[in-house]
Amino acid sequence: MELLHSKYPFISSAKESVANSGFNLITTIESNKTTVNRALERILCAIEEGSIGSVHRDATVELLSYPLARILVSIVNEPGLTHRYAWAESQSAIVHFQEDTENKTELKSITSAKLSLSSLLDELNIKNDIICAGDIFSISVETYLSLISYLPGATWKLAFQALSHGKINVDQSELYKLLGVAIFQKIKSDLPLKIPNEAEKLLQNQLKSIHSYIDEIDLEPELGPVSLDSFPPCMMNLLKRVESNEKLQTQSLFSLISFLISTQTDEENILDYFTTNSFHPSLIQSTMGYLKDKDGSTLYPPPSCATMKTYGDCINMDDICQSISHPLQYSSKKQS
Repeated sequence: MELLHSKYPFISSAKESVANSGFNLITTIESNKTTVNRALERILCAIEEGSIGSVHRDATVELLSYPLARILVSIVNEPGLTHRYAWAESQSAIVHFQEDTENKTELKSITSAKLSLSSLLDELNIKNDIICAGDIFSISVETYLSLISYLPGATWKLAFQALSHGKINVDQSELYKLLGVAIFQKIKSDLPLKIPNEAEKLLQNQLKSIHSYIDEIDLEPELGPVSLDSFPPCMMNLLKRVESNEKLQTQSLFSLISFLISTQTDEENILDYFTTNSFHPSLIQSTMGYLKDKDGSTLYPPPSCATMKTYGDCINMDDICQSISHPLQYSSKKQS
């Protein structure tokens, strides 16, 4: 199996490669534990980190773990998990694509593992919607609008773009982000898959791991409104920074807004709170839209305590903080 397919497992030639390999789902689950473990790792890393973890050194293991991961996600069939998993896969792919595009080495062994822009656009069915002119890319307004709903920040809004003859110009870095969304949409479009009962029975241990992980970090928490005095210290600190008219880093803003949404704070109140404290309404609205699915469920819960530490936002830890692994657990611990 080709390295190209392990990097871009969603493309048609990768699917053909799996089919031509004689891949058998039941046999793989029963006998190829390395591939099953890598599939599980893709999902758990997607939940916790928004990535699919480290690429396996064996291209065959890496490629075959992709359909297995999709099978596990399909069996669990939680909208938040499906979204996060598909997003993690898409971001891994777009990182590979950026490296392919910017690496100019001419070694044949490396060149053959690259995916061209034309091929990627063809795979995403948008080849006729994006035109390259040097370092600038013209994208049809319809395609542009279909992609930006998943991207945070007011600058993506159509009102901030120069529209000419039904086209919007973007630079290369902006194109990568838009293509990442298009890959996400492709990966997510046919999930959940229909899974044989036998496969589900054989994957019970992996499913238990996923469910326990989801339960631990409250992927889609069932919480009522949380009073301000039950907020964890990290979120109280972020609120104070907002009220001091500090412009939060993107990850800090996401953490706070996702926490407020997850605890069922009224969205109008969230918008009023931030706009009163000098945040642009479009920024807050687009962030809230990015964090929620069409049915209103939370797609991105706030990060775990470990990730908050990485962000530098784990501030003023108290005794309760020592006993939890996620900010959403703070309120129930305090009230118990």
